[in-house]
Amino acid sequence: MVHPPAQAIEGGALMFRLSIAALCLGCLASLAYPFIGTKGGWFVDEKGRVLILRGLNVSGSSKSPPFLPWQSKEDLLWIKEQGFNCVRYLVLWEAIEPEPGRYDETYLEKVAERLDWLREAGLKVILDMHQDLYSRRYGGDGAPEWACLDDKTPFEPLPGVPWFFNYLSPAVVKAFDSFWANRPGPDGVGIQDRFIRMWQHLASRFKDDPNIIGYDLLNEPFYGSYIYRMMGELMEAIGQELPDIGSEMDLKEMISDPQTYLVRFRDTIRKLLDSGRLFDLLDSASRPAQQFERECLQPFYDRITAAIREVDPNHIIFYETAGGSMSGTKIPMEPYRPRDNRGRPFQNVALSPHFYDFSSDFGTPYSGTEEYIYTFLKRAVDVGERINVPVWFGEWGTWPPQSERPDGRLLVEHHLNSFDRLVVGWAFWEYYGEEFKRSSIIPLITRPYAQAIAGEPVEMRCSENSFRLTFIPKSESETVIWVPKRYEVEVKVEVEGGKAEARRDEDGYVRVKSSPQTRRCTVILRWSPTKEF
Repeated sequence: MVHPPAQAIEGGALMFRLSIAALCLGCLASLAYPFIGTKGGWFVDEKGRVLILRGLNVSGSSKSPPFLPWQSKEDLLWIKEQGFNCVRYLVLWEAIEPEPGRYDETYLEKVAERLDWLREAGLKVILDMHQDLYSRRYGGDGAPEWACLDDKTPFEPLPGVPWFFNYLSPAVVKAFDSFWANRPGPDGVGIQDRFIRMWQHLASRFKDDPNIIGYDLLNEPFYGSYIYRMMGELMEAIGQELPDIGSEMDLKEMISDPQTYLVRFRDTIRKLLDSGRLFDLLDSASRPAQQFERECLQPFYDRITAAIREVDPNHIIFYETAGGSMSGTKIPMEPYRPRDNRGRPFQNVALSPHFYDFSSDFGTPYSGTEEYIYTFLKRAVDVGERINVPVWFGEWGTWPPQSERPDGRLLVEHHLNSFDRLVVGWAFWEYYGEEFKRSSIIPLITRPYAQAIAGEPVEMRCSENSFRLTFIPKSESETVIWVPKRYEVEVKVEVEGGKAEARRDEDGYVRVKSSPQTRRCTVILRWSPTKEF
């Protein structure tokens, strides 16, 4: 949640996934998939290999006219050269449908051109229908002006607080309520209906493009007026836990004196973290969120997935948790995946949560531990395991000045180690400008990882000077591990039964191929980094 609008600018959990995936991975080697798909809790390529999708968000400049990323072909090649294999590409409802029922084909042609650039660069794409604060009308991005049904409620930005506090603005809340209620727009058609038809038009246009991995239906869907009940229950729980602070955490004060409220809110979060009670209190306020998902979000996902599947049976549908689940709060989504009108779960879908640590949210120093970050991330992965779909973190990150401080780099390391332990992919927010290439976190987020695994992953770990991957071979295809060219690596392969060979190609990738008799394969890399850049 913490990226600003453009103008403001283990073991047990993993083994569960393995047991499910084992049922369907055995036959993958003999099948050909023109599109990347899902099997159990994994993404798989056309060779049946498990894919770890690691990329960047491109980009915040798309949030305002002309609604296109600033990156050139050369910038996209740079992304590929850093070892990333995908990007999350932002598109905007306002750009696609500037008037009800009229689609801007010129804009879509420009999007198609940039998708060609990405294909030429060797980068796969997740198309993200982005929004922040619903629309540019409220200082954010997303919906066109004609879809802002706020009953002329005035919008006044809250001064001196992070931009996302404006989600509590009555105008923004009203606009979301109108969207979830599918109120008629100026042409008499429900605005949610219009959004779904817009997505169907977009999917129809790109349905035959195998370089597109899938469609992220809506960035950080927000609760609308359900948020007031959630906040009320949370304030009540905080008041019981911390009476001296909780009595002062009043929403009316937030509106009248947001800067003072923000200081108290940060202090409260810190005390709850220190006491180990934060999760319990956040979870205690999840009942209104569950109601929102049952009444609004899940029916919306059912409808929009069905509409896309009418024209595009191939691409993965990425669906997100509600916006408030992004700072480690419990994902209230009950075991659920989009379903058709007969109640059958749609196939080829993936859960795409976001995660930002509270220190990134509020601009405070990071003082957490790796286990602290791992616990947050695993809460999201657990949801994917319950419903047997892959989990891909569509956003996480840090930015200057935090990213250039030691605590910011430690935060990044803790995220990366946790992602590897969970064997999940991600897209970092964001490739924000030329200075990003010189950021001190680039050597961290470009570290080795397995891009394609010819079997069932068991373990993936990376440290300052070593990398370890263990998998159970299920395919005679190559396992591909990204290693920065700046690393001079020593490669060791250990097998149970059979044999395996490893080589490093001219682009720095380590490629491993095992014999059909191999029951288990472990690849160990060690290196001495020559220089960071």
